[in-house]
Amino acid sequence: MLIQGSVLSYLYARTRFARQSVSDAVQFAWLAGGFLVSYIALAEAAKYRVPQIGSWIAVEAIAGFAQFTIYGILLGLIHRKLAGTGSAT
Repeated sequence: MLIQGSVLSYLYARTRFARQSVSDAVQFAWLAGGFLVSYIALAEAAKYRVPQIGSWIAVEAIAGFAQFTIYGILLGLIHRKLAGTGSAT
């Protein structure tokens, strides 16, 4: 997860989303999260024996949504703070 967070933070700093806005960071996190969570929610349900596929997908999607929402908020706050100090590029 630390590697994923580092890679996503690097990518965020180089996208149009890096506008020092928390809402832009959350949008980026949801976009990246949609890509990453699709594997967990859909592909793993197909690869492994799960008792209820619908429940698996729902739980993983909700957990991913919460995880990447929190990640987006933190990402936006960190980059906004770094931009204020002149350290972010």
